[in-house]
Amino acid sequence: MKKLLAITGAVLISYVILTSVMTGDASAPAAVSAHSAEEPTETGYTVAAHDGRVAIFRGDILLRITDTPIESLPKADRVRLYDGITVNSEKELKRMLEDLCS
Repeated sequence: MKKLLAITGAVLISYVILTSVMTGDASAPAAVSAHSAEEPTETGYTVAAHDGRVAIFRGDILLRITDTPIESLPKADRVRLYDGITVNSEKELKRMLEDLCS
């Protein structure tokens, strides 16, 4: 059982590091959306407006800025993004990004 937990932990840490490297934003400075009213949960993400684009944060760390301009989205989505949308899993994050960025 301990071996399984250790392997699972190692895989999770590797995934987080690999994801950071693949997004190309690992060296990006930490940033916080000026419009974010909600803090994400410890394990969650916040999708918010940043520099006029849809961005993903984890806590105070900017993980990725997408190519999707905020102004191209419907008003209701823009308002939600200026407040910050908290998602609790990578699956929810993927679904949110597909909805906003497609």
